[in-house]
Amino acid sequence: ERQRTLSTELDKSSNGYTPADNVVKREQPGVGVARQFCPFCSNSVAFLSRHLTRVHRKEPDVAKVLKLQPPGLKESKCTPEMSKLRCLGNFMHNVEVLRGSLAGDIVVVRRSCEDRPASDYLPCMYCYAFMLPSRLSDHGEACELRDRGERNDYGAHQALSKYLLTSA
Repeated sequence: ERQRTLSTELDKSSNGYTPADNVVKREQPGVGVARQFCPFCSNSVAFLSRHLTRVHRKEPDVAKVLKLQPPGLKESKCTPEMSKLRCLGNFMHNVEVLRGSLAGDIVVVRRSCEDRPASDYLPCMYCYAFMLPSRLSDHGEACELRDRGERNDYGAHQALSKYLLTSA
């Protein structure tokens, strides 16, 4: 068993794959609660909309989102504006992890079936959600925060996403 593991690691390193500390790993489905990062206090929380409503109600962005929420909508229901705040907090966390100034894993929209290095993921330029470049164009077409008059070009979306990472 130990020998097989070592040979697998050698095969991976000879194919150009280098293991990294911040590899996005596929865990067992249904295990645990998804943790999101608050864009204001950078805390990891299980229920971000409730956290924002209770702790950061006076922040201008949160107040604006709460004003846009239809009356009677539960705290747990996610509007596109609340989703953008969620993705923004995760984006800020992911940038710190990719820079190396913060230990941990990046938060992605959908993990790949196989383990991938964190550098394989790019943010959406509209909502800041991290995903694989192969899914970025499809997401750009359907992103709730995209201006509908704007053309979505596959190459341009990826280039702007890379620029977003370098400028952050």
